[in-house]
Amino acid sequence: MTVMRVMTYNILDGGVDDDGSDRWPLLLEVINTSKPDLLVLDECSHFDANGYRNLHRMERETGLRGLLAESTTGYHVALLVGTDIDIIEHHPLQGPHHASLWVRCVRRGLPFAILAAHLCPFGGQTRLMEAEALTRAAKLDEWVFIAGDMNAISPRDAHGYDTNQWLPRRRVRHLLPNSNDIDTRAMALLEASGMVDLAAHAGRAAPTVLTPLVEDHANYEVRLDYVFGSPPVVPWLTSVDVITTEAARRASDHYPLVVELDDEAARRAA
Repeated sequence: MTVMRVMTYNILDGGVDDDGSDRWPLLLEVINTSKPDLLVLDECSHFDANGYRNLHRMERETGLRGLLAESTTGYHVALLVGTDIDIIEHHPLQGPHHASLWVRCVRRGLPFAILAAHLCPFGGQTRLMEAEALTRAAKLDEWVFIAGDMNAISPRDAHGYDTNQWLPRRRVRHLLPNSNDIDTRAMALLEASGMVDLAAHAGRAAPTVLTPLVEDHANYEVRLDYVFGSPPVVPWLTSVDVITTEAARRASDHYPLVVELDDEAARRAA
């Protein structure tokens, strides 16, 4: 059986810390061990610098081919694909606070589309509008993925979080205005549109932030990174995992999420 692995990973400031320390060896260990066929990277800071040197470095070190959606915030979004995937067309979506990239592909005769996204961290109303843009771009009768750091909490998870333990800046980002209720509107909208939260569907809705790279991680362990699939994707889902290896604990403040699908069986059934 051949499978398709979709991975989303926020790599924190392009994999380089303020003091110049380079987390790339750890990031590459995590990525290459996971063997993704589709890799969404958020916070690709400086990937556009020096003739896209870091984008090309990521391609070279992973064996994947990349596209970059550039953001005015500097937090670019990249999509990298395996050599057996043909990119048919691509364009950035207008409006996201950071960036979003729509790509149509074919793998061994199976067509699909992916929207790689990084939504606004600061306000729920902005995230809601960004989620609306994603739903407008998704066609539910085709294979479609929406993947990335959504900076938003799912209504499936909200009951399990004690927001009183969060720092004030995190409470402001996630609570409804003038309320102690968690703002789940963006992720609720994606599900209401017909897209399926694949981790929740598989019973694997585990936290993706924060890792021990951040000192106060224990008080803020939430799920912000998602892979959504259109209804035709769901029957072929075989596994969902949040990667929490020792390398992943030190490579970024996010853990990566990997979704696996039996695309070979899907082709046979088509």
